[in-house]
Formats: sequence, C-alpha cells, structure tokens
Amino acid sequence: MGDNAFVIRLTPFFDRYFNTIDLDEGPPPRLVNRSQVTANGVEGELSAGLLKRLWLTGHVTYTKTDIDGTDEALRNRPEWRGGVNLGWRPTEAIRANVSFLYVGEFLDSSIPTGDRTLGKYTRVDTNVSWRVRPNWELSLAIDNLLDEDYQEVVGFPAPGIRPRISARFLF
Repeated sequence: MGDNAFVIRLTPFFDRYFNTIDLDEGPPPRLVNRSQVTANGVEGELSAGLLKRLWLTGHVTYTKTDIDGTDEALRNRPEWRGGVNLGWRPTEAIRANVSFLYVGEFLDSSIPTGDRTLGKYTRVDTNVSWRVRPNWELSLAIDNLLDEDYQEVVGFPAPGIRPRISARFLF
C-alpha cells in the first residue's frame, strides 16, 4: 500500500440457502434438512497507508442468520467478527505484522454436550519475516500472543501462546 492510500469498502449481503443439512441434537442426535436458511448482513473493510512503509487494515462483519420454520440458531455463526492489522516494512527485506481478531459469541454443539454458547474472544498474533537471500526467507510468528483462553469448537480449547519458526525457499 502506498503513501496515504485510503480505501473504505462496505458490502451488504442477502443470502438464501435451500435444503441445508444441519445437526438436530435430538434425542437422538440426527442430521436434518433445513428447507431454507437466510444470512443477511454487511462486511466492511478499511485500508490506510499511514506512512511510506506503515499501513493499517481493518475488517468487520455483521451477520444475522435465520432458519425458516424454527427459532433455533444456526451453529458456528457469530453475529460479529472483526479485526485490525498493522503492518510495517522497515526495509525491502524485512516485514512485520501485528493483528487483532475479535469473534463474538456463537452457538455450537456436540453429541456429549448438546448445545453450548461459546464465548466471545479476542486474539493477537504477530509475525516477522526476513528475506535473507533472494530465494530464502526466515520467519518468526507468535499466535495467541496474549494467551487468550477460548474455543472455536465446543470441547476443543485453542492452544495457548504458540511460537513458530519457518524457513522458505522461494522459486
């Protein structure tokens, strides 16, 4: 992104799905055909070149879902999701990013637990990459930098702080 470039995008959406397969907790648990599911909302994006080598991007999505003929909620669909990314490129060979992600609460289920509302969470990730040679890049990333305790799926806690080191050969 160049100096002082500034972009805003807003995208409303109105989707309708027919004959969707869903899990009904029962008892007994079973797959059911949902005749119609709607998902309506808006997505927004902001990109800004703050300085020559510093940029900021953000995104937000609001989604309202409805299963026709029932008051049940669609699983694994938070109403709110958004994030911010700050990127910096101090030299042509080095790039760094810090990203923040927010996910609102949502319904999930499993056979042992039944329906559960999973809590909202925020996660911060960071990474730095260095192009050592024209064809070699080294990277260090740290996922969940603030050790947030959350679940993306019921019964499976997300890992805590997770550092990663990688080397890539670029063709």
